[in-house]
Amino acid sequence: MTSLHIATGAELIRLAPEILFPAVKDGELPQSPSAALQRIYERYYRVPNLSGDNIIDLVVLRKRLLELIAEEPEFETIQENLLFTAPHTHWKHDNIITTKFDSEHNRYLIGSLPVDPDQFYMAVSYFFTPAGACCYEWLTGDDTFARKATLLNQLANRFHFRNAGACYPFGLSFDYRTNLIAPGDFGCTIEVPLSEELSAIYLLDEFPDEREEAVAWKAIITAPEELLGDDAATLYQEIKSFVSEPGSTVQRVARIKRIMASLEKD
Repeated sequence: MTSLHIATGAELIRLAPEILFPAVKDGELPQSPSAALQRIYERYYRVPNLSGDNIIDLVVLRKRLLELIAEEPEFETIQENLLFTAPHTHWKHDNIITTKFDSEHNRYLIGSLPVDPDQFYMAVSYFFTPAGACCYEWLTGDDTFARKATLLNQLANRFHFRNAGACYPFGLSFDYRTNLIAPGDFGCTIEVPLSEELSAIYLLDEFPDEREEAVAWKAIITAPEELLGDDAATLYQEIKSFVSEPGSTVQRVARIKRIMASLEKD
């Protein structure tokens, strides 16, 4: 598949109708967040929670992605910014979607922004088709971001190959919101429509509760307790310590039974 991972605005305008628009029009890229989550629900009979750990394929895909990164150390330079997504667009199938930082209002703008023919654009979001990884959102960028965009493109294509072309209902994105969120943090943002053609992305002051629907999940989790609350994180550390202690399987099973019995009494 021809790549548009780094392109001038003129190239985007020329090639997007041939490469991107047919995939969107044919339904390979859902046209709303709810449609993207519905596609996930139809496959797993549930939607992902905020951590994504209730979907077995997301757990498996995280493992495969980590294996790929281990094979190519340079991928480590972008791993903290990687997200699995429920890929979608809010706009018509024949719109080029770009995003840029609006420093005056401390927000990102995303949508059908005017495409500058002379501006360079870097792909930050991919969805997967039988033909390969397809980029569908671009960040206005410069030379400092070009290497990251190239690595993301290489990783997306290798990831598609590693999955034998299987099209899971998830995409791969680079978390470009670094003007709002420090790299490695999973701060939450909200996308607010400004018009039919444009939305704004703002940082949320508080992490939403578990009932909220997420459309992006941290792709690389090196410490699972990062996703847990204080009580759960403490319990996780206790279990982690327990399984690393010496002792036979019989002894461990007996101890687990005693813990469970104690919990049931409480």
